[in-house]
Amino acid sequence: MNTRKKTTNDKLVDRIFSQITPGKEPKVYNQQFQQYRDHIISEVPNNGSFDPKYELGKNRWLLESCIKYRDARNRTRCTSQNPVLVLIHPFYIFQSGRVIRHPEKKRELAKYKENIRNLLLAKNTDIVVFETAKDYASLTSVLHNEGAIADVVFTLNEYGYILEREKPRAREKLHNKHITVCGMYDRTCFSQAHGDIEKISGTPPCIIADAILQNSKSQGLFPSTYHNSNNQAIPKEYQVTTEEFLQIDKDRTQRKIRFY
Repeated sequence: MNTRKKTTNDKLVDRIFSQITPGKEPKVYNQQFQQYRDHIISEVPNNGSFDPKYELGKNRWLLESCIKYRDARNRTRCTSQNPVLVLIHPFYIFQSGRVIRHPEKKRELAKYKENIRNLLLAKNTDIVVFETAKDYASLTSVLHNEGAIADVVFTLNEYGYILEREKPRAREKLHNKHITVCGMYDRTCFSQAHGDIEKISGTPPCIIADAILQNSKSQGLFPSTYHNSNNQAIPKEYQVTTEEFLQIDKDRTQRKIRFY
């Protein structure tokens, strides 16, 4: 049993994760973005795909507000020593209004939620979230504000590709780093972001296999195979589990090992 005393960040993560539930109307947890609540909720059925670059009306204003908020509160900087964990749209399924009815999928989603929660508590890894404006405004910004994550890079609306204006920031955070990735969904946003990250780092990032979801009606939420941006299977040697990743993160404190 883990007897480590909980920090403020731990308690914040626990509080947020006790509230997020799929199938419900998206909730705006950050009061600073309540003015965009109606717009965020109206974006859910449209999926935002008609305006991927945030060029229209309130989408543009929301992105600018998110960037301003991020830049003003980015107190937790990525360090040169630490590797980086990139979470790709990690809360999308909880903020999308999607209803999960199948018992096995409910169990898988509960496991994914537990794994993401535990990953956010890693102490020797810099956590960077690839996020959309609406999910940053509604949820991720709270975690960022309290230092539970190190930084945020904005992607296209409903796609995993890095926004053009965000690419310098992504290079700053990810270049010459050991990178591990997880999130959702395989073959779409996750795979798109995986490709962009590989272009920056020059090598394929490792993945946390049990913290990646797929969007499939006929199959479970956990993929049997994980795919890069070319729709090729990611080899087993690039895969770890959440438990393995956290053990490696813990071992860094004791200077036993640094990477995989």
